[in-house]
Amino acid sequence: MQQVGCLVCSNDKFNLFCNKNRFRIVKCSKCDFIFVNPIPSRSELDKFYKNFDYRSPISSELVIRNDAKRSLRVISRFATGKQDLLDMGCGRGFFLDEARAIGWKVFGIDYSQKTTDYASNMLNLDVKRDDILLYQTNKKFSLITMNQVIEHVLQPKRLIKKCHDLLNSNGYLYIATPNIKSLSARVFGCEFEHLIPPEHVSFFSKKTLTWLLRDCGFKVSYRGSWGYPENLAGIIKKLIKNRNKSQRDSEGNRLIKSSKNFSVTKNIKYTIFDKWFCGLFYKLLEIDNLGINLEVIGYKD
Repeated sequence: MQQVGCLVCSNDKFNLFCNKNRFRIVKCSKCDFIFVNPIPSRSELDKFYKNFDYRSPISSELVIRNDAKRSLRVISRFATGKQDLLDMGCGRGFFLDEARAIGWKVFGIDYSQKTTDYASNMLNLDVKRDDILLYQTNKKFSLITMNQVIEHVLQPKRLIKKCHDLLNSNGYLYIATPNIKSLSARVFGCEFEHLIPPEHVSFFSKKTLTWLLRDCGFKVSYRGSWGYPENLAGIIKKLIKNRNKSQRDSEGNRLIKSSKNFSVTKNIKYTIFDKWFCGLFYKLLEIDNLGINLEVIGYKD
């Protein structure tokens, strides 16, 4: 592993954010970017990603397709031509498939042989197995998308500059990534579900992703976030658990849970709280960009 300067602003002074999975996660003292430092070796990541695939392909497909549809609605407010779209880190191609269905001419690249084989053979998509930082083509695109990709990359600035080079003038770059300033991240801290090095090495906020895009020549057209009902449910349950723990610690007593009718009560609570209440109010997390997913659109003059 190698000690490096900030991957956004090159500053060399950091504060410890937390330790996770044998990795040290730091926060830049200048721009507040949070990342793994020392960074994993390239050979370590190569082994991890060469045959990478989704942990639960069926459930992942449903989530990715639903997210793709909402992301494409946001993108359509800016990139209206529906010309050539390049999806960097395309995985199994579910986003590309949804974009193709509404008229985009789509292309994709991904480092994993397993996922690109699936996209090519099962979805008949034009994809290539390649390193996104080394990808070479004479083609220019009107839209480049990166969905849950930039958090995996050791050189995010180099990647954004690569996107800038591959875009037409008046082209757009769409990035979706876990939001380190989401309410979930603030409540769960080091237990935040996306703090999973070495799979994720970069953790962006609205501020740091904007900084990076502008530094690489983009104008920022849009910044937003979104989440899911289970995020709100998890946040509320975590806060209640912390409060109960605090009460136990102060009183020196344990809370005793009766098992009588527990299963029925649990199912009722799940229906009322998780499905109804959180399903109704989870969009409140989008206020002030508190959703678990951050999205930013950059524009190339």
